[in-house]
Amino acid sequence: MANERTARLRPDELDRIPPRDLDLLECLLERPQDRKLRVRVDRLVRRNPHYERLLEFMGGVDRLIQGVMAYQDDSLLPNLPAPDEARPVPRALVARPADLIGQFLDSARVGAPKRAGNLTLWPLLRAQTVASEPSPRFTLLCDALESDDVVVSEVDAEGSVPHLRLLNRGRLPLLVLFGEQLIGAKQNRVSNATFLIPPWQELVIDVSCVEKGRWSARAAAPRRAVRTAASASLLSQRIRRSMASSIRYSLGASRGFHADQANVWAQVSDSLASESVRSPTSSYSEYVASLAPRLEQIRDAIPPSRDQLGFVAAINDELVGLEAIGAASAFTRMYPSLLDAYATDALYARERARRRALQPSADPSAFIARVRKASTTSAPSLGLGVDVRISGDQLEGCALVTDGLVHLTASPAGEPA
Repeated sequence: MANERTARLRPDELDRIPPRDLDLLECLLERPQDRKLRVRVDRLVRRNPHYERLLEFMGGVDRLIQGVMAYQDDSLLPNLPAPDEARPVPRALVARPADLIGQFLDSARVGAPKRAGNLTLWPLLRAQTVASEPSPRFTLLCDALESDDVVVSEVDAEGSVPHLRLLNRGRLPLLVLFGEQLIGAKQNRVSNATFLIPPWQELVIDVSCVEKGRWSARAAAPRRAVRTAASASLLSQRIRRSMASSIRYSLGASRGFHADQANVWAQVSDSLASESVRSPTSSYSEYVASLAPRLEQIRDAIPPSRDQLGFVAAINDELVGLEAIGAASAFTRMYPSLLDAYATDALYARERARRRALQPSADPSAFIARVRKASTTSAPSLGLGVDVRISGDQLEGCALVTDGLVHLTASPAGEPA
């Protein structure tokens, strides 16, 4: 699957490239944050589309050289992305991904609950406070979009509803979270899994549409296809829970990270109806926009804690999910979006059911233990790392691991009450 998703450089193309252009491309690899240099390279790529594949090739060679040098210091090896996203994943990672999830959960402690209305969060905190944490070995999608280190576009001029193309132009792997919403292109989409895209590589990822009534660009198409302008909040946990189940079955049938698109559209329509939002294109982003003032109040009422890596959430008297990112600084950066994924469901539940006080039976530690012991299946992800599917004991969830946990989300199986 993965070997069909990365552009390749043909050997004969190298002979046709002027030395001056090669020097410019090499300079960009050395100074990726130089915006003026990037503009010059973008112009070159427009005139010579195969230069983009050359950049990927040059970036791969550069990382390969770094990898050889790193053998002098084994501690550097886990930090280096492989030169080819289609590479085999190390056997140790494939064989023991559940252990990595377990080690993360065992190392976290449950903090005191925080409440806002019918939503309760128990923070998952680092067991021991550290003076300083190393920077994450990846870039978040929201940061990459701000720095112009990623291009998100349709796969071609015609586009494909269940796929988007991402080009990582940064020096670090790019992290896209499961359910992260991408606004723009021919319609708004969300990522169907958590993906880690290697530096200087292009990858086509599986997505689901959350804007049923539009299939056209909102702006003139650059270069090859219409680009996505920004990343918004994550899709609600209620909808992601349903998606995770259909994606697990799709992976089991060797059909990739495919979600039940009709079900996603139905749940988006139901969400819009719950707030009486009239959206001409049935856009999930308009539903979230209608909740903006109330979501802001919930964010103010439940701020993140120091050394927080995740949380367990309950709505009314029901535990609804667990969310975690392996790096505290990355979790803090993504906390508003992660919180919104549960806050939207809390507001939805308040419209749908009578409010009830939280019961003592809602035990976050017991839920964590269930996730810790749940059955898992794993396979190489589309980019870097191993995709893990969690099932059994009435649980549904997924995770991405490399040499440690990258992202984990889990919920009780089935539709929420």
